[in-house]
Amino acid sequence: MKHYIKTILILIAGLIFSSCNYWGEDDELSMYRRPYDGTELRIDGYYYENRGIIDGKQWIHVNFFYENGIMLNGFAMKVEDIEIKEEEFRNGKFHEFVKKHKAEWSVFQIDGDSITYEVFATSSTGGLRAYMYMGKILNDTTFHITRSERSGSNKYSNEDFICKFKKFDGKPDSTNRFIE
Repeated sequence: MKHYIKTILILIAGLIFSSCNYWGEDDELSMYRRPYDGTELRIDGYYYENRGIIDGKQWIHVNFFYENGIMLNGFAMKVEDIEIKEEEFRNGKFHEFVKKHKAEWSVFQIDGDSITYEVFATSSTGGLRAYMYMGKILNDTTFHITRSERSGSNKYSNEDFICKFKKFDGKPDSTNRFIE
């Protein structure tokens, strides 16, 4: 009898968890890709935000925006390593790495002085979770992110980070198999 009850409980738990997207299924992006041909932001380089000092080293986070509405996102680096990383952007080594990783690819949209982008983040329960970041464009080389939310929910967080532009001629290719 105990074995029977244990089996029933395991089956019920399995049904509950499988309906909650817990077993490694990725979220779908809720935003769609649309071409960007505006002048609100420059896209002939990359945007970076300061991530602070970790172990005595200054870190930044870098994003590339493309005319096709794709954003290559999510990588952090020590400021002292920027020249090495820029060479990897130019020579294709970086693209060889990111073209295999869905979490690096996302979409963005600009409407007037507002910017929104949706990115993937890893989850402790497996799979990738989609998050939207929203903010205001301050000028064509700077934007301020003020809010984020888990896509498809009404739960949001206040954010406060500034992204600044750096002109760069060696952007990685935006070709990927994850964003149509």
